[in-house]
Amino acid sequence: QSIGFPQDVWRVAGKTGTSERQSLVGLEADNALFAGFGPLPEPEWAGAVVLEEAGFGGRYAAPIMAAILKAIATDSVPRARTLEQVEGGPRAGRADQDTADSTGDGG
Repeated sequence: QSIGFPQDVWRVAGKTGTSERQSLVGLEADNALFAGFGPLPEPEWAGAVVLEEAGFGGRYAAPIMAAILKAIATDSVPRARTLEQVEGGPRAGRADQDTADSTGDGG
């Protein structure tokens, strides 16, 4: 069953799953699972959806992952920047503070 994802433009791969959940009083609703990645052949994105007591993975979790990957594929979600792209990196200007704090003088 197609979930409306543009596979011809942005190829992805994934696997659905359904796990049974049992409690002391008996069987409860199934957990829905889906893990996927793309674009193929060199994936840059990966993710998983887990929905407790939602039902089958292909019916409930896969469409959520499809929506997430579709947003990424259509540039509706900003791409993460590498440390080299972030000016000075995340710890810029903290080396002196870390050193002072570790010596106990409160820097």
